Amino acid sequence: MRLDAEYPLSGVNYATAEVAVEVLRRNLVAALEGTGMSAEVTTGFHTYPQERLWMFLSCEGGTDLDAVRKGIRQAAASTVSARDLTALKAMALAGMNQELAEPETVLTALVVRYGVGKDLVTHYKESVNGVTAARVKEMLSTLAVGSTAEIVIE
Repeated sequence: MRLDAEYPLSGVNYATAEVAVEVLRRNLVAALEGTGMSAEVTTGFHTYPQERLWMFLSCEGGTDLDAVRKGIRQAAASTVSARDLTALKAMALAGMNQELAEPETVLTALVVRYGVGKDLVTHYKESVNGVTAARVKEMLSTLAVGSTAEIVIE
């Protein structure tokens, strides 16, 4: 399943997406409990022809789309606690630190910066610190009502 919505690409929104993807994953795990299904969630942005945020949900072990949709609704309605937000931001920061150690990530960041005009790495620590529970909720709510593509392969 792919969730997609118009969303501006910025350092803070990029960092928020890194946190939101984990919030969505956790809600999917809870919603899929007892179904025998597992879920993986990835995220990214498109910049052309318009800036859009997407999250891709890959589920295995079944085809219970109602349970998947329930997890999405729960994620969009949930509010991240201050404790969880602190932990999720630390995870996002660690992940970004690890990514920036990879040459491919640095090259991609350069292409985005000079090709699209979006600098996502210069102040990435400040961007992660700018993630709030309200931003995460707003992002997940926007995705929950945005464009959705559901593809079932059995």
